[in-house]
Amino acid sequence: MEKFETELVPWMREHFSDAEIVAMQRITRGKLPPDRMFAILRWMLPSLNVRELSSVISDAKASAPPQAFKAVTDLCEARVDPARWGEVKRIVGQ
Repeated sequence: MEKFETELVPWMREHFSDAEIVAMQRITRGKLPPDRMFAILRWMLPSLNVRELSSVISDAKASAPPQAFKAVTDLCEARVDPARWGEVKRIVGQ
């Protein structure tokens, strides 16, 4: 992860716009099998700050099927600090 953050991210920001990076991330996430995605989300979601988590939830709300969105929010309910999760729900209108 450190190499990704210190080398790849700066290179990507130099060569791609924010919109292009977001599009690449969506394509990559869309190709992950659901069980793999949820395995990643289990450790990732609790480590995100309010802004990052709000972005993830907003994206899921806009693009995921209702049952997948509910699974993500249930996972947040179980794994994210309650105060932080409450703030995210307020921000995204959940």
